[in-house]
Amino acid sequence: STVDLCNQKIYTEAEMNAELEGMATTLALAAVRDNRAIIAHVGDSRVYRCDAQGLIQLTEDHSEVGEAVRAGLLTPAQAENHPRRNVISRAIGADSEVEAEIIEIEIDNSTILLLCSDGITRHVRDDQLERLLRSGEHPQVLCQTMKQLCYNEGAEDNLTAVIVKFGAQAEADEQTKPARTKRAGASAGVISQVAERPERQKKFIELGSPAT
Repeated sequence: STVDLCNQKIYTEAEMNAELEGMATTLALAAVRDNRAIIAHVGDSRVYRCDAQGLIQLTEDHSEVGEAVRAGLLTPAQAENHPRRNVISRAIGADSEVEAEIIEIEIDNSTILLLCSDGITRHVRDDQLERLLRSGEHPQVLCQTMKQLCYNEGAEDNLTAVIVKFGAQAEADEQTKPARTKRAGASAGVISQVAERPERQKKFIELGSPAT
């Protein structure tokens, strides 16, 4: 219902306002209760899980190249530099209805979740993401590091990342946390960069720890 509501709001605004025609976006969502997390996504923004088993990509990109890789028509290496790698096959607000992929997972005190846009994954490899998430740094520090890595590579797209730690590792972060989260036992960091237009100066939004 949350996905449907978001889709309807964006679709309706684009239909009513000619300046917003064609407006759409991707979505990556995690809803947590106790030791369960529901993951939903539309488009090519991703959700990763990192724990003792390593880094696991929980979502599959809704994109032309993502579908080609799953069909065996492209290799992951070919997909990375494919000229149509940014063309998504599903988006919030593109049509009056949208189907999200939804999974449910178990989480524990070692779990770290990363939700991010393709502006992050275009420049930061999975092995780099895993190394960062397993470093023990506070989520806000990790987000700033990811942002800098993307800047070093040219930051070709909007950057959005949310990192959430659970359990004892979240409590250990308490003294260095920029702002208290509303949910006990979890610490989070977020960085969002919004590019207005390619030819215009980029506008940056720095946020503290959000409610999880």
